[in-house]
Order: sequence, then structure tokens, then C-alpha cells
Amino acid sequence: TACHWLAAGGHVAALRWLLSLPEAAGLSCATNHGGSTPLHSAAANGHAACVEELLKAGADPAATDSTGDTPFACAASRAHAAAAGPLAPHAPPHASLSLRVGRERVG
Repeated sequence: TACHWLAAGGHVAALRWLLSLPEAAGLSCATNHGGSTPLHSAAANGHAACVEELLKAGADPAATDSTGDTPFACAASRAHAAAAGPLAPHAPPHASLSLRVGRERVG
């Protein structure tokens, strides 16, 4: 969706505008072909401001994609501390033990 593209690219002003439209209700939780939400896209690309906007808009921080990763796992596994920060309170206990390392899941 457009929301995914804006979040992945870090276009926070455009994302904020899009999410403010009445027609955009539910867009923050839409999934793509891989089960990722815009929050996954923002987190995986390290865009903390987009993560915060999506959380304000009601994005689900506990959503999992087709591989079982949450937005927190996407950010943390790529060392995007700023993007992982707002998601940390929503992370499952011991989330760091189940992060992807390369193609292998540890923990």
C-alpha cells in the first residue's frame, strides 16, 4: 500500500498526512503479500518517526508477518535501536532471544 511505501522510505510528513485522511481508516494495519504491516516496514528500515506516527494511528505493535516477526524484531535484528525503542514496551518477553540471525532463528 502507499502507507507501506511511505513508512519504508521514512517519509514521515506524507505518512502523517495520509493517516489523517478519513479514507485511510485501517491503513496503518494493512498487510502486504508477506504479511508485513507498514509498522514492519518502518521498523525494518530504521525510521523511528514513522514508527511513532503509525503507533499513534493505531498500528498493532504485536502483529506478526509471514515469518512470525513482530515490528520490534524487524528493527532489533537490523540494529535500528531508535526504531526499536518505541516498540520495546510492546515486545514479547525475551524477544531478543528469538530474533533472526541471518536465516536461522535463535533461542
